[in-house]
Amino acid sequence: IKLLKEMGSKLHELKWCGEFRQTGMIGAIELVRDRKSKDSFSPEERVGYKIYIEGLKRGVFMRPLGNVIYFIPPLIIKDEEIKTMIDTAFESIKEVLG
Repeated sequence: IKLLKEMGSKLHELKWCGEFRQTGMIGAIELVRDRKSKDSFSPEERVGYKIYIEGLKRGVFMRPLGNVIYFIPPLIIKDEEIKTMIDTAFESIKEVLG
């Protein structure tokens, strides 16, 4: 839980991160067009889905719900796998939105 929180804070570096939130081992990044105004992407853009597809290409399964990407890892996940999950999400978001 602590490592997910630590690694999740890395997502704040992305200009499209409106918020990273976490409850236990479930984390979520809310994607926004503009962090200051919290202007969101339109549903037609399917930003979450595109990031999900990019993550799959890189070997990581993320759960998109609209403009929110959820991380719901198994409780037996190893520290290195948490790092891989967040790093892959970070790079996938940059690839799709950057």
